Amino acid sequence: MPIDGGTRPLALLEKGRSESVFIDPQTNGRVTWEGSYRSLKRVFDLNPQWQNYPEASTQLEFTRLFRNTLIVSVLATIGSVLSGIVVAYGLSRFRIPYIATLITVLMSTIILPREVLIVPTYIMFYKIGWVGTWLPLFLPMFFGTPLSIFLLRQFFMNIPRELDEAAMLDGANPFQILVKIIVPLAGPAIISVAILQFIFSWNDVINPCCSWQVVTNCK
Repeated sequence: MPIDGGTRPLALLEKGRSESVFIDPQTNGRVTWEGSYRSLKRVFDLNPQWQNYPEASTQLEFTRLFRNTLIVSVLATIGSVLSGIVVAYGLSRFRIPYIATLITVLMSTIILPREVLIVPTYIMFYKIGWVGTWLPLFLPMFFGTPLSIFLLRQFFMNIPRELDEAAMLDGANPFQILVKIIVPLAGPAIISVAILQFIFSWNDVINPCCSWQVVTNCK
């Protein structure tokens, strides 16, 4: 604020349309400004530069990075959905010994922080030669993800078993029951799992960091 022929930084205390009140940090006194506080010079001036968007897309090879992320996310989503359907169908429709223990272990892996698995996962990928390839980013999803399996199993358990029995009387085997009865009825759950997995894969940072050469070398 201009004071006594110079300028002095003041703290805004009360803002108003006709006058505003400031506090002088040097004297701790109140200073009244006759006029709106918005007539003062702003601390930050908004001057957007729209050229930043095309520059970022060209300098960072945005097209290639977008393509790589899209491919990995789609493959991971397909693997998670397919494996989740098969495993959830088995856990919800067949009599498996110690199934309660299996479900408990499955639930425990859901709440396990991913940070705990960074080092052992990287060591495993390094020993099998996956570091620097696409494989760590989507292939593990084809072996099932805990959240997808759990959500699909809970939905499959709500589908009446009488439908399975009726299909068996018509000569359908378990695979046909899964494809022609369970999957069509579980469409909403499958779509939800696919969306969640796609978002998770799209926003994933840890796995690409464990295999960072994929991001820089794949062209």
